[in-house]
Amino acid sequence: MAKKALKKKEYDNTNRGAAWNNQYVTYGTDRETGEQKVVSPELTGFINVDGEEYDLAAWPVHSSNPKAPAWSFKVTPRKHAEDQETDDFVEGVAKAK
Repeated sequence: MAKKALKKKEYDNTNRGAAWNNQYVTYGTDRETGEQKVVSPELTGFINVDGEEYDLAAWPVHSSNPKAPAWSFKVTPRKHAEDQETDDFVEGVAKAK
């Protein structure tokens, strides 16, 4: 009896995303209160909205207000390697870094 070849199922990532704990979280001190606060996001990942990819960053919200959200998010368009190379050059001249 011959084995059937398994078809690899295509995964549709449209309108989905994921976030992971940020291994490089940095903290700073609030100038007014002197308390330690998160500067970089605690979670980082990606999200796909209608076929467009975005980077996702999330910070926990520490508030005494019971109606305050638990997390604050920032979404930015994802830059691919070919986009970054283009951004480093302006009309064939390298940007100063």
